[in-house]
Amino acid sequence: MKEVEPFLSWRGRFTTYFSDWEALDRSTDFLLRGIRLREAQEFLASRYRSFFSERELLYVDRSHRFERKSKRRRNANIVIIVGLIVFSIVLILARLVRP
Repeated sequence: MKEVEPFLSWRGRFTTYFSDWEALDRSTDFLLRGIRLREAQEFLASRYRSFFSERELLYVDRSHRFERKSKRRRNANIVIIVGLIVFSIVLILARLVRP
């Protein structure tokens, strides 16, 4: 029983997160992120997968997809910002070098 306690404790929190997501029209604001998503994925990869309903599996999947999409967007923004900084530095250096 002791080995199941961490799952049962987490499962209670997960049920709240899932219920909030459904009650609020499946808003992306209530998807799992960060450690909450990692925990869900770990429990899904374990023997506890059968304890999840199809709707809960969808919730974890959508959370995962949204996080991946957010990371890609964030990385693209970083590339753009770094590119603009490099371009600005090149322009400044070009002005300094001109006689």
